[in-house]
Amino acid sequence: MGGAARRDIESALKKKGFVERPGDHRFYSLIVEGKETQIRTKISTGKSYAIYGEPLLSRMRQQLHLPSRTLLEDFINCPLEAEDYLDLLRGQGDLQ
Repeated sequence: MGGAARRDIESALKKKGFVERPGDHRFYSLIVEGKETQIRTKISTGKSYAIYGEPLLSRMRQQLHLPSRTLLEDFINCPLEAEDYLDLLRGQGDLQ
């Protein structure tokens, strides 16, 4: 994966349970069972950020607590379902 479209990333975040918190950028927080978690990421909205390159994707992978680039790709392209993502976070101790 050389890059990822911002709209694909935002769509994947929403499918996984993230809720947008508007601001000068778009902030997303993971909501689980009606409660906001500490898992958050930011989406930049400028024209130069229509496609996210490797540096931003790497940063996002860390923010989403994904241990590998492959899992980030699965997160964005949706083979990694919401429940699988939550199970992964719980298994890592990132969620109760």
